[in-house]
Amino acid sequence: DSVLLTNNIASELICGLGGASNGTPRIFVNRANEYRGLSASALRRSLRSCTMCVATSVYQREVLEQNMGVHPERICVIPNGVDFSDLQGVRLAPRPAWHDGKRLHIATIGYPSALKNQELLIRSIGILRQTRPQIAGVIVGSPGCASDQDYMDSLMRLVRELNLEREIVFVPFVEDKKVLFAGVDILASTAVREGFGRTIIEAMAVCCPVVALRAGGPETII
Repeated sequence: DSVLLTNNIASELICGLGGASNGTPRIFVNRANEYRGLSASALRRSLRSCTMCVATSVYQREVLEQNMGVHPERICVIPNGVDFSDLQGVRLAPRPAWHDGKRLHIATIGYPSALKNQELLIRSIGILRQTRPQIAGVIVGSPGCASDQDYMDSLMRLVRELNLEREIVFVPFVEDKKVLFAGVDILASTAVREGFGRTIIEAMAVCCPVVALRAGGPETII
C-alpha cells in the first residue's frame, strides 16, 4: 500500500485541495511554527482530509491542534533527528578566523529575519559591554531572500548606530558545524517563535551552554 508524505504547504495543498492524492492516505509533516493569511486558511481546509499529521515538537502539535483545527488523535509528535557525527572532536578543531581568544563569544545561528530576532543579541551586547567589555556577539547566517537581506542590512545599521563594530561579528552560513562551534562559548536562541531548535540540540551535544527565549520549540528542549 502507498502513503503520501507532504512536508511543506505547497505539496499538502496540491494533494489535499488539488486532488493529486487520489484517495491515497496522506501524512503531513509540520515544520513551521506558525501559519498566517490565505495559506493558513487553505492549509486548514486541506488538513481535514489528511490521515495523520507529524509534529516535530510539542509546540508544533499545539499549532496544528489550536490553529489548524486538527484533532489530537490525528497528531503524532516525532522530534527531528539530529546527526552528531559531524560534531565529534569539536573541542579539538581549530578556532575560526573570527575567534578572539580574549573574548567570550555569544552566537546566534540562523538566517537573518525578524522572526529569528538577531536584533536582540546586538542590543544585549550593547548593554553587556558596559560591564563586560570582553563580550563579543557572533551572528551566523546568510540571507535566503530579499526580505532576509533587508533585515541583515538593518542589523548592520544598528551595529553602526550603537558603535558595536568591534563587538559584533557577522559570519556567513557555515557548513562545517565543527569549526563553527569551536569558536562559540554560548549559544543564544533569540527567535520569537521556533518550531524545534536544532542548533540548541547541536550546542548541547558539544557542551556549549544555551540561553533561549520562551519561543515554543526551545521550551521542550531546555
